[in-house]
Amino acid sequence: MNYTVNLIFPHDEKSINQYRLLCEEAEIAFIENLDLLFGLFDRQRNLVAGGGILGNTLRGLVSDESFRGQGLMAQLVSSLLSHQAKRGIFRNYLYGKKSYEALYKELGFYTLAEAQNLMVFMENSPRAFSDFLDKLQAETKGNLSDEQFIRAKEEGSAAIVMNGNPFTKGHLSLIEKAHSEQGVCHVFLLEEDVSLFSFQERWEMLKKATAKFPGVLCHKSSSYIISRQSFPSYFLRNLDEAAILQAEIDAQIFVRIAQSLHIHHRYLGSEPHSDLTREYNKILGRVLSEAGIAVHVMERSSSAGGQIYSGSLVRALLKEGKLAEAMQLVPDSSKEYLRKKELK
Repeated sequence: MNYTVNLIFPHDEKSINQYRLLCEEAEIAFIENLDLLFGLFDRQRNLVAGGGILGNTLRGLVSDESFRGQGLMAQLVSSLLSHQAKRGIFRNYLYGKKSYEALYKELGFYTLAEAQNLMVFMENSPRAFSDFLDKLQAETKGNLSDEQFIRAKEEGSAAIVMNGNPFTKGHLSLIEKAHSEQGVCHVFLLEEDVSLFSFQERWEMLKKATAKFPGVLCHKSSSYIISRQSFPSYFLRNLDEAAILQAEIDAQIFVRIAQSLHIHHRYLGSEPHSDLTREYNKILGRVLSEAGIAVHVMERSSSAGGQIYSGSLVRALLKEGKLAEAMQLVPDSSKEYLRKKELK
C-alpha cells in the first residue's frame, strides 16, 4: 500500500484526534507545543503514523502497531529529515521510544542517553557530542595553570549550570562558594536565546562577574545541557511523565560531561518558588549521586531587606519600572545591562 506524508494543520481536528489516539495506544505523551506536526496517511486519509518537529528535534514519533513491519516509521522519519533539510537544518536530535532505537540507528541516529529503558535521546551525528567534549577539555586546559589543571584532574572540580537572566548576586554567591571549596569551577551558561536578556548579554555579565576568580571557567552549554533539545519540558513549567524522563536524560548527559572534565561536585541554588526546578533537582541529585558526583544545594542568599537574589524577581521589578530596587539585587557588573532594558 502507498502512503503519503503530509503536514497536519491545527484546524484538522480529525487527523489530530487520530494522532492523539495513536499516542494513547503507544503510551507516549501527546505533545501540544510542536512547531509542526506531520502524519503518514493511507489512500483513505487514515493516519497510520505521526510525529512532529520542535526546533531541531524530532518528537512524538508513533505508528499504528497493526502496520508494523511495513517501514512506516522509516518513511516518516526520512520525510521529517527531508523537511528539516529544506529549512536548512541538518543536525537533528530525536526523542523516541526505546523499542524503536534500533530502527532510528538504521536511519543514522546515535544514542546519547536513555531513561528507564523507555525513552532514548539521539542525534544524527557520530562525532558532534565527542567534539563538544573535546572543546570543553581544550577550554579547560587552556584557561588553567598547570598546577590548577593537575589538581583538578587528580582531586576533581565543581560545576554550576545557570541561565543568568540576568546575573544576580545570588549567582555570584553560588560561584564564590563552589570556587572557594573546590578550587576549579566550571560554569555552564544555557545557550537558549529565549530570555529577556539575550545569550550574548548573559554571557558578558557572567564573564565580567567572574573575571577576578582564577579557576572559574565559563562554558557555553550548546544543545546538551537543559536545552529545548535535551530537556524541552523544562521550558513548559510543568512536570509530567515525559518531563521526568527528559530530566533523567539531561542528568545522564551531564554525567558524561562531568566524567570528561573530572567534575566531582555539582552546585545548585535552592528553588523555593519553582516546583519544576525543585523536582528536576531531585532527579538530578539521584542520577549524579549514583554516578559518584556530590550534589551541594546552597540556600538562596538574600538582601538586607530579605529579598531573595532572584533573576525572576529582577525581571519583575524591571517590568514594574522599579530599576533602583532591581539594581540592589545584582552585582555592579550587571547594572549597565539593567539600565539598557529600562531604556527600551
